[in-house]
Amino acid sequence: VARGLLNVRRIQAVERKRSWAENRVASLLRPFLRFVPAAEHDATVDGFVHELRLRARIAKLKEYRRAGLANLSDADAYDSEKRRRREAAAAGLQHAQAQASAAAMAATGNSGGMVASGSRAQLPVDPVPA
Repeated sequence: VARGLLNVRRIQAVERKRSWAENRVASLLRPFLRFVPAAEHDATVDGFVHELRLRARIAKLKEYRRAGLANLSDADAYDSEKRRRREAAAAGLQHAQAQASAAAMAATGNSGGMVASGSRAQLPVDPVPA
């Protein structure tokens, strides 16, 4: 109790500030809290979290280099274009799904209301995009 192992509110407040991956690292290291002082444990967890952030940043910089970008202003433009394309693809997928749904309702003669039993048509299932 004196070491703060049962202080749930403090632990939850710290966990809310961290990302999912950072909380995963902290939860994996939590059993070691019993063997070292709390301050040393917190420093160790912070070190691992810092390493996680550095590795993510390095991966992002490598992605920029593979794309042929030489400076961070180009990287910002690259990120905004990538985000725009991803949103456009998601909007296109939603549009395609809406069209398929409308076509399915037209094929079954259903206008979105109740379906009479036995009148359900078997529709082909498209594979889920990766």
